[in-house]
Amino acid sequence: MIGRSSGEQGTPIAGGAVRTDGRRPRILLVDDEPSVRDLLRIFLESRGFDLTVASTGEEALDALGGGRRFDLLVTDIHLPDSPGQELARLVRERAPGTRVVFISGAPEVTAALVEQGWDGVLTKPFAMKELDRVVRAAVERAA
Repeated sequence: MIGRSSGEQGTPIAGGAVRTDGRRPRILLVDDEPSVRDLLRIFLESRGFDLTVASTGEEALDALGGGRRFDLLVTDIHLPDSPGQELARLVRERAPGTRVVFISGAPEVTAALVEQGWDGVLTKPFAMKELDRVVRAAVERAA
């Protein structure tokens, strides 16, 4: 689990994640905490996703330069330079159709995000199998 020690990682999917057009789904992962960011990156890459990683909202927006598109934005709701919802709005403005999954340690925040209808919301601590389920569901809707 994120936030707790756990060896639970879910079940690997044979062949990794693949879109209907044959390419690996692209995820923009944003988290300012290095240990969380690294753990999520390693896990999602092991599941076959093509990852670009950022530690701030500014870095995430820079990653969209040159018309690069992502299937999914996975972001912490609290970033040092911008709220995650503002980042999501800007990403969708520049790349319409990008799905968004938020991560938060505050249950009251995640409850509000769920009510707003985002593509996925995870409350820390969460199991890796839950991350896998939420991310895959969001990517499938993006395809």
